Amino acid sequence: MAGLNSSLVHLEEVGKLDNICKSILSKKQVLARILKGTIEAYENYSAEEIAEKFIEGEPKVNKVPVHRDEITGMNTEDNSETEGEVRYDVLFKAKVPDSDKDEEYIVNVESQGDYYTKYPLLSRAVYYCGRLLSAQKDKEFSNDNYQDIRKVHSIWVCLNGNDKTSKANENTIASYVFAKKDIYGKQQFKRTDYDLVEIIMICLGDEEEVDNELLACLGTFFSSKKDAETKKRILHDEHGIIFDSDIEREVDNMCNYGEYVLEKGEENATVKLLKNIMKNLNLPIDKALVVAEVPEDKWAMYKQLVLG
Repeated sequence: MAGLNSSLVHLEEVGKLDNICKSILSKKQVLARILKGTIEAYENYSAEEIAEKFIEGEPKVNKVPVHRDEITGMNTEDNSETEGEVRYDVLFKAKVPDSDKDEEYIVNVESQGDYYTKYPLLSRAVYYCGRLLSAQKDKEFSNDNYQDIRKVHSIWVCLNGNDKTSKANENTIASYVFAKKDIYGKQQFKRTDYDLVEIIMICLGDEEEVDNELLACLGTFFSSKKDAETKKRILHDEHGIIFDSDIEREVDNMCNYGEYVLEKGEENATVKLLKNIMKNLNLPIDKALVVAEVPEDKWAMYKQLVLG
């Protein structure tokens, strides 16, 4: 039972860390830097201009259900028993610069703990874009007025990756879009008629080894190697982040919970190692602790975790 309780506490703390990541990504000055660093329409504007002039209202954090055909009315929850309460991490609208028709983008930002899951992450991103398009029916456009569909951007911030393929993608940003391919002859339809979806994958790595402003900024926010005060100094001095009490608290919490999650992860790995040694070598717990080179001051704790 002790092992189960430890696992549940660990999952709870991981959930808290995930919520902190979402909260940080929802801050307008962070979103402004993401828009500037990924979407061409904003590249010539400062982060301050983007936050003040183009990001509309307050971003919705973990409130809008993916499986509900609705963009407005963002506080509505989906209580489907079959699909669960899957929600967009961050969702907001952004005005399109230099538009004479009051155009807006619908922007979704997702925090992803691992590059690779049991499903292809890009496939999930495509699905999210499809949902964001269909949800505009009778909200952004009605009847057959498809020309009023808002372009959607789904931006994924990938934090971790331990396998070789993940390492190959560290410190990269890529855009995935619909593109025309002429098969025979040359068609003349306007690009704006089909250019309605963009997926952007941001794969973080060592922020000290990259000269890209966005990757360095986000990498510092989510670094597991820097303490809170170091993060705050770098983010303020090198990236222009203005720290109010809210964002300062989130950075502090991220460091505190991050340390806890790493510590619990190491504990779980040690428990697994001890159980394998006991099973495969047919050793009692006392000898397994010696073989695993567990410090003596932690023997009592690991005996409790292993034996319950």
